[in-house]
Amino acid sequence: MISHAEKRRHHRIDLTVPVQLAAIDDRESSQRSSDSPLKSRIVVGNAVSLNVCARGIYLRTFSSHTLTPGDRYDVCITVPESVLRGSTTSDPMRPLGVECLNAVLQGTGRIVRVERLVSFDVVGIGAALEFDRPLEFGGVL
Repeated sequence: MISHAEKRRHHRIDLTVPVQLAAIDDRESSQRSSDSPLKSRIVVGNAVSLNVCARGIYLRTFSSHTLTPGDRYDVCITVPESVLRGSTTSDPMRPLGVECLNAVLQGTGRIVRVERLVSFDVVGIGAALEFDRPLEFGGVL
């Protein structure tokens, strides 16, 4: 069997973290301030990333909101401290009662592909979203 070489320009990282998407209405985007809250627009709930690369993200959602290729969204990705530090175990040096900090990455992008996903008899949506520009660090939670 012939092996096909990977043709992607950017390496994908398997990463499952919470993702918030808020629909952008292109007619209003010129009037919208860059710090407008996600909750003021249609938000896609219960989305998680499956993989991420420099140019985009592939995510899964069980939301009733329909994702359509070409639609634009504000993107907010919450990356847990354990992922940032490269550790999946708790830090024995962290004092009890001190909460972890999560980094927030923000940006905008466009849906380029949508697929139906079935997992354990639950139907969801898989979507590829291409970032308009590199994501920006939006602070910590």
